[in-house]
Amino acid sequence: MVLERQSGTPDVPGLGAILAASLLGAGLAGALWLGAGLPLPTCPFRAWTGWPCLGCGTTRMLIALLRGDLRDAAAWNPLAFTGLVALTAWGLGSAATLTLGLPRFRLVLGAGERTAARAVAIVAAVAGWAYLFWHEV
Repeated sequence: MVLERQSGTPDVPGLGAILAASLLGAGLAGALWLGAGLPLPTCPFRAWTGWPCLGCGTTRMLIALLRGDLRDAAAWNPLAFTGLVALTAWGLGSAATLTLGLPRFRLVLGAGERTAARAVAIVAAVAGWAYLFWHEV
């Protein structure tokens, strides 16, 4: 695993800064949707199979986040909550790097490290799905 400095123009937004803007826009759209009293989406996978999908509970997680209830949000779908926190941190860090003109860095993984990261992602997805079954979200 190597942390390397990225070359390129520092004034071009990186993927993380674009992600931060997208998350902000999606959060605003969700708040407006809820404020307007529009119906909440349903899960087609759950309607079809009766089983929760990996994203089940995410809408309720986002509602809890908009209320400021982090504990309840994490309980609805811990995997989605952890992913959202990680993506938000990456996006804010990238936006700050762009705004302050700081150098960009990227993490370069070797072949074995990429394989290990994939295995961790698969285990996390299975564990997250098992949690949703166990808690009947």
